[in-house]
Amino acid sequence: AIGAVAAQLTSRAGTARALALSVLGLAFLLRIAGDVSTFKWLSWLSPLAWVAQIRPFANERWLIFVPVVGLVFVLTATAFLLLSRRDLGGGLLPTRPGPATASPGFRSPIALAWRLHRDLLIGWTASFAVLGAAIGGVAASVGDLLKDSPQVQDIIARLGGSAGIIDAYFAG
Repeated sequence: AIGAVAAQLTSRAGTARALALSVLGLAFLLRIAGDVSTFKWLSWLSPLAWVAQIRPFANERWLIFVPVVGLVFVLTATAFLLLSRRDLGGGLLPTRPGPATASPGFRSPIALAWRLHRDLLIGWTASFAVLGAAIGGVAASVGDLLKDSPQVQDIIARLGGSAGIIDAYFAG
């Protein structure tokens, strides 16, 4: 449903894909922030956390399906509304036309490749930097998870000890 709305807002598939993945990435970051911080309410801002809160295999909470289905319905209805208001082949967000001739720095194949892939490379680099910071922030608390469960401590001791638990976390 997020992709359907993004497709109606833009005229190019790549832009729609980037917009939809940005929204999903934000939802993922909100879930991570809520799961690992003292601000647990941040998880409830992410639809990805809603699905996890259903707990399908123990202590089921099926009522949480209501906001999930509601969000999908609202986004799908929004996509159809936007579809009726845009031109075929065009998006609601304007595209920027480029210059009629290329500047001298963009006339070689390597310069063209850089120009075409620059935004994607910057986006992926920034995404991986944020993901690395989030996973690295969780790594410090991985050892704290062992304190509450003697069974887990026993398993970790048989696997090589808790000294390497953070290394095992990153390897897994």
